[in-house]
Amino acid sequence: MEAMNGSANIGPGGLVSGMDHAAFENAFGLMTDSFEGYEGINNHMGSRLTQDKDAMARLMQILKKRGLYFVDSKTIDTSVAARQAAAAGIPYAERDVFLDHQDTEAFVAAALVKTEAVAKRRGYAVAIGHPKDHTINALKRWIPTLKAKGIELVPVKAVLTVPQANAATPPSSAEVIAVQPETQKTEDAEEAVPEKFRPDLSLPTPQIWLPEQPAQSPAP
Repeated sequence: MEAMNGSANIGPGGLVSGMDHAAFENAFGLMTDSFEGYEGINNHMGSRLTQDKDAMARLMQILKKRGLYFVDSKTIDTSVAARQAAAAGIPYAERDVFLDHQDTEAFVAAALVKTEAVAKRRGYAVAIGHPKDHTINALKRWIPTLKAKGIELVPVKAVLTVPQANAATPPSSAEVIAVQPETQKTEDAEEAVPEKFRPDLSLPTPQIWLPEQPAQSPAP
């Protein structure tokens, strides 16, 4: 998806602002028809496009027709993807932690500690990383420690927010902030968020999702 840096190479079939409906849907089809066996998509880059309300509304309608969910990488804090997914009744999740902004094992290890903290506080966390050597090595050391910590790795669909299919309006800005990753919610803030927009926090142990197969994220 289109980044704020207009010179960034988003690859063939990338989605950009200014596309008409036909071009947008054709580009989406070019990407997704190249894969099979996936149930949802995740944006790579997209800091510009995910701020575009019209583009995100268009994307969610396409996902709705195809029965797909959306995982927002939150490459920018002002993304409206989750809000538009909620408005369209599309199951969605948002990234909590980026694992490898810096390509060192020390950075990844610290990010995994942060991921654990989010999961323990809220009941689940979504972490996104890349298939880099340092990331893989850090994960190999980290994964065997999870059982003793009461943490389970699950598919992202286990922690999706699933809006009511006939939701008439998306949550307000205040409601979106109340469920943002790593925001400490007060009891009053929790009550301010309509139940239909809350993640399922009834899971038995803290849940963390890490991308397992590139085919689940066909966007370039």
